[in-house]
Amino acid sequence: FQTLPTLNINDNNNGDDALSMALAARNAGNLQLFHDALKSNVYQETSDAQFVSLYSHHLLPNTDPPTEVQAGVIDVFRKYEYTYESAYSYISFLGIAKDLPTILDANYFHSIRSLLPEPTNEKQALLSIFLFGLTLPSTLLSTLLPPQILSLLQSSSLLLQSQSSSAHLLSPYQIYPLSSILFNSIKKPSTVLIATDWGLECMVPPKYAVMPVGQDSLELIAVHSADNLNKQSPNVVDMCCGSGIQGITYSSLTSSESNLTLIDVNPRALKLCRLNLSLNSITDAQTFLGNCWDAVCGEPVKYDRILCNPPFVAVPDLGKGAGVYDQPSLYASGGKKGDEVLKRFLSPLRERLDDKGRCYIVTEVPNVRDSPSALANMIDVGDGGDVRVNVAYCVEDVETIEDYSKVRSEERGLSSPDAKGYEAGINWDESAVDRALVLISIGFDDYGANLFAYTSQPPVEPPGDNFLEGKGMQFLRSYVIFEKERTVAEVGEDNATFIEEEKSKAFDGDAEVKALATIFSDSSIVDVCSQKLGGRWPGVLEKYTSKAWRGEDIKNVVDALDAPHLKPTGMLERFLAGTDAAAFGVATLL
Repeated sequence: FQTLPTLNINDNNNGDDALSMALAARNAGNLQLFHDALKSNVYQETSDAQFVSLYSHHLLPNTDPPTEVQAGVIDVFRKYEYTYESAYSYISFLGIAKDLPTILDANYFHSIRSLLPEPTNEKQALLSIFLFGLTLPSTLLSTLLPPQILSLLQSSSLLLQSQSSSAHLLSPYQIYPLSSILFNSIKKPSTVLIATDWGLECMVPPKYAVMPVGQDSLELIAVHSADNLNKQSPNVVDMCCGSGIQGITYSSLTSSESNLTLIDVNPRALKLCRLNLSLNSITDAQTFLGNCWDAVCGEPVKYDRILCNPPFVAVPDLGKGAGVYDQPSLYASGGKKGDEVLKRFLSPLRERLDDKGRCYIVTEVPNVRDSPSALANMIDVGDGGDVRVNVAYCVEDVETIEDYSKVRSEERGLSSPDAKGYEAGINWDESAVDRALVLISIGFDDYGANLFAYTSQPPVEPPGDNFLEGKGMQFLRSYVIFEKERTVAEVGEDNATFIEEEKSKAFDGDAEVKALATIFSDSSIVDVCSQKLGGRWPGVLEKYTSKAWRGEDIKNVVDALDAPHLKPTGMLERFLAGTDAAAFGVATLL
């Protein structure tokens, strides 16, 4: 191993050094040496059988994905109920089962493959291989799947022989079954199949790998799946499309008549994107290779919906000497500050988005409190043009810039002060104080720059996600999709239901006093009230601090106005569900 290029081994010979040996073998393009290094160093505690079953995906060769599937493949997945619900049922032994499945990302399913029981039927066999990432013996598969189906999957390049054992089969792609049940406002019950690369080190250069289905992808779907675009044959574009997950889910689950365009700078991504179009029977979409809008510079199309999950990870410059296996993935790398692709995407957005259109984005931003105006300033709106930007984030997701920089540096192997590029990794953005993942909507038929903070109660622990649970998803849909797009009838129905619920509850003075105190002590709720009430807020705050509020004080107001919806317990519940109009209730009560 010491003769291999780019090898850098410390004296300790710990696990990181073993991985360095393996990656050096991969850099040299030697598949057999890569196999031997993994087996004898990284996974030396595993048996041969365990290595084949759990880690064969590391040895996937660097080959081009197919751009379509043979007739009959889709029928196989449908026939054997290859769905999210089936996967969720398969792992019910882990004790996470709920009435409505928790939305778990693709990496979670892959991470628990060693815990799976052996498949006993066709459905479990397909899930084990294509979602969880097990490598299974050909003899087992031949007892579970009919020979013609095995042959079909192999001839479609969806099943390959393992490089570590010719008697085993694996899938070179993870296929995530995204079900409409996860996003309960979707009009069309369906399952969308999204094929991606596996999230691990293999012979595919990281630069060209295609991103697995992550929490950020799912959060963006949670937004646009509630979209109420009422237009025949809308023009929809998925920018930085990767596997095509945003455009394909929008077309499959929300607006099947859309004219779909998918754009990415990664040629491998577009090949997997075409495979996914084929897997979902979408035949009329267009794909373009290029850097953001440059890919369609000759296309004078204005889009009704623009969906974008751009690369947003801050990556230090590694210099010209970095080899292909050292370069960060195109799907992640947003340049030194993480915003290079976002700026390139946003600058000409006015020319590309229809006057009544909407652009939905998921990305990371620095300085969260200032992000709405900062994003608006990235857009060239011409002389006096209007732009409205809504930004939503979860308070628990905010990282200090020091913590963020440390993680990014460690990811790039820059965790020790003597590492080349360490300073660039730590001091990548001196103007930032914090950073968080945000969901954004942009339109040009209104004006404003609005920030909406969500605090989960209690925070959702991994593997859950705050914005993919019921109240979090409701919050996103209320504030990322423009508020005025909710119809008057919907708002009125929501308010009437809330008032009736409050009428039925007994008045508890101590609980009301406690809830009122929480409203005025929770910084995220205070921010919402301040933004919503504007110049009225100081007077409301003064009213609250001017006396010690008692339960009977609150009850007197509620009874006098016959307004049960002004009880602080109910308003607190509404704040936590993302209803910022509760701020007006607080003002009325005080």
